[in-house]
Amino acid sequence: MTLQGAPFSPKAPADAIAREVYMVPEDRVAGTLIKDWTVAMIATFPFLRDVSKASVLNPQAESRLGRAVIDEFGVVAQSEADPVMSLSGGNQQKVVVGRWLRKQPTVMVLNEPFQGVDVGARHDLAEKARDVAAAGSAVVVMSTDLEEIMEISDRVVVLADGNLRYDAYLSETSRDELLQRLSEVE
Repeated sequence: MTLQGAPFSPKAPADAIAREVYMVPEDRVAGTLIKDWTVAMIATFPFLRDVSKASVLNPQAESRLGRAVIDEFGVVAQSEADPVMSLSGGNQQKVVVGRWLRKQPTVMVLNEPFQGVDVGARHDLAEKARDVAAAGSAVVVMSTDLEEIMEISDRVVVLADGNLRYDAYLSETSRDELLQRLSEVE
């Protein structure tokens, strides 16, 4: 595949991160959260170079970036030093998404981004995803939740067995049409 006209075949997450392709996995606990790590540690882990000098971690810089994620994404936490596992599911998800959106990505992939989050967190995350897209990033949302698709998407692509089954802009289709197309692939 290509990314911005250049070959792109990441072999490891670091390869994708270097090209500003970020992903939030479906299972945030198994895929991104590390037991006993703080909000700041989770928020800065993919970007340790930003909080280090001469390969030595700067705790103040790590704390500042953790605080920035809390403030920018409305994370309910007393401090960036709070264990991330002590937060609600929605606030954990805000930390996970916030760490990637701290920088403007080229591509942001969100796999079931609203799973296990409350309505308020869902709204906040959808708004941030739309803001990132409006600023020029490609935001790819993988979801089995039609309401989620309708809330966050501009364009809907239905894939099944590696084949494109449907492709339409949301403004050119209806909820009923999407339900029909989705039922054809289940």
